[in-house]
Amino acid sequence: ATAAATNLPARPSAIEPSQRMREDSTLNKNKKEVFARTEENLLWLSDILMEAESYHREGGVDRCLEEYKKVARRFEKLNDFETASYFYKKNLDVSLEFKSLKGEAESWMGLGCCEEKVHNKYEAMGNLETALEKATEGGEPKLEKEISKELVRVYQLIANDF
Repeated sequence: ATAAATNLPARPSAIEPSQRMREDSTLNKNKKEVFARTEENLLWLSDILMEAESYHREGGVDRCLEEYKKVARRFEKLNDFETASYFYKKNLDVSLEFKSLKGEAESWMGLGCCEEKVHNKYEAMGNLETALEKATEGGEPKLEKEISKELVRVYQLIANDF
């Protein structure tokens, strides 16, 4: 069954930085930092991913999602939004598997923020709107407010283009 046939939003594919983001990178405005492959960093990453997989296998969905979010946020801090989005997609997959609306909302919000950071405003808007729907459906008012703030900011960015 396709996403349209099941009435679910399509799962996002790989994030593709906008032309503006590529130009900014060329001009060193938004430089992506490299994840330092030190023993400490690699052990941290390995431990987090093993924990996430262990929680996943054991059905500890909330703990699993938290571990993947830690990794996604670490890559966001490095301006590596492509890798961050990979881990938000992992979060989304786990959330869908375990039918966690809160997890879905947080995943779509993370994906929306990553899209916005690479200047894909319309993709960001779509992801954040999906996040807001999931947070509302899941009865998560605090998360709804957080997503709404991000969504309003993206709407303002879009409006400034006109």
